[in-house]
Amino acid sequence: MKQVKCVAPLQVVRRESISDDPRERREEGLSVMEIVIIALVGLILLAAVLIVYHRFQRDNEVSTGISDLTSSISSIEAQFQGQSSYGTSGTSLNTLAINAKLVPSSMVVNGSLQDPWGGAVTIAAATQGFTIEYQNLPQSACEALGKLQMGGLLSTTINGSTLAGGQNPPANNPVAVDGACTTGNNNTITWNVD
Repeated sequence: MKQVKCVAPLQVVRRESISDDPRERREEGLSVMEIVIIALVGLILLAAVLIVYHRFQRDNEVSTGISDLTSSISSIEAQFQGQSSYGTSGTSLNTLAINAKLVPSSMVVNGSLQDPWGGAVTIAAATQGFTIEYQNLPQSACEALGKLQMGGLLSTTINGSTLAGGQNPPANNPVAVDGACTTGNNNTITWNVD
């Protein structure tokens, strides 16, 4: 009967060089400790790459959110140039913004407006000017977008607290913005634009 030899999937084999002199003997191959160290270094490098990628992705979403917001504001202002108001306070301008292409196409998802984080966007006429509201923002996006300084901005409201108003542009205190934004993905920012 023939015998079958089993070999473990990962086996470190040490071979000694052939020599009669013990001082000339040396081991070849990697020890288990060396393999563990190599694996740990690889894991650390992978973790670093993932952290950098996540930060890059977050920064890209914030840049897109700012670009979408400023582009929308400019287009809406141009659409209503020469008119005395943006309509009756509280009237939604979302349908107009979509149909007249006043918002970037990336914001239109299944006939509704969305921010880069998938939260609803609401554009509405206000007593003075109009408002744009981003909902369900992550804390990092809330903190970045809440600190925006724009001409024509009447006020910034974060989670129901108006942080700045009456100045053109209002100076949003970074500490107040960070304090108003909460952990998680449930932050809402409303910009009132003249």
